[in-house]
Amino acid sequence: LAERGFSLSGRLRETKILTPLELKNGSGAWQGALYGASANDRWAALRRPPNRSRYWRGLYFAGGTTHPGGGVPMVMLSGKVAAEMVLGDERE
Repeated sequence: LAERGFSLSGRLRETKILTPLELKNGSGAWQGALYGASANDRWAALRRPPNRSRYWRGLYFAGGTTHPGGGVPMVMLSGKVAAEMVLGDERE
């Protein structure tokens, strides 16, 4: 990222690496699947986590397991949505 002008050095306050068991217990992901909870039923889209944390100010999420969902185009859109939220919150 730094090579592309998006250095995170000095900006991250905390990072955490999750094991498959932690993913399973925290998200219900089948056997700790990297791609999150199953998207194979009609309600899956409604259970995806939002792009902004409800509990911690300044914590945002982007990727295939958050809104709007999986696949390269949706993951890119998820990043755009999260970035717009960050910018909007910084203006407030």
